[in-house]
Amino acid sequence: NLLDSELFGHEAGAFTGAQKRHPGRFERADGGTLFLDELATAPMMVQEKLLRVIEYGELERVGGSQPLQVNVRLVCATNADLPAMVNEGTFRADLLDRLAFDVVQL
Repeated sequence: NLLDSELFGHEAGAFTGAQKRHPGRFERADGGTLFLDELATAPMMVQEKLLRVIEYGELERVGGSQPLQVNVRLVCATNADLPAMVNEGTFRADLLDRLAFDVVQL
């Protein structure tokens, strides 16, 4: 998945064309802030991985087997109604709970 590779990175040989290790956005933002736009469009599998990073500060690159520790502050945006998406089953309730501690509505 392209989004997985972009956010979490990948190891060499993880998929066709992956000739070298690629650090993802979370690795590159380690110690800083990462902005994720249109969070509501993230597939459930990516939401699960985001939850792991938020809760444990840990991720695995695509094709990797070693967990990596990261310390990243997240700022997320969406124009979707996330509570409604939770009720529909298209957005994880536990992820919304972790992200919704400081919400700004414009």
